[in-house]
Amino acid sequence: QMQTNSIVLFNEDPTIGDWLPAGEVQTPPTNGKTPSFSMGPNADELLVALGNGDVLRWPFQNQQPSKVTMSREEASISDLTWHAVSALSKDRFAHIISPRSTVG
Repeated sequence: QMQTNSIVLFNEDPTIGDWLPAGEVQTPPTNGKTPSFSMGPNADELLVALGNGDVLRWPFQNQQPSKVTMSREEASISDLTWHAVSALSKDRFAHIISPRSTVG
């Protein structure tokens, strides 16, 4: 069953010492797996690993998200499970991947 997840962002208000909601985004539906996410290199966007090598970039300045598609040569490796993503620079990403487990 496909489910939608939310990611909520908070900012600290130093005058009162509390965390206040700054925004919320709905992540793309997944097959029961919690999406992995991280911040962009300048802390100005949220990066969501989509589980197939692609990355959803969601800028904090009320812009629409954009999808960064992994090259088909790299994404065609079907025996790998794609996990977390981290930005190395504005247009370069590092993924954590592992061999797809096979039961049999």
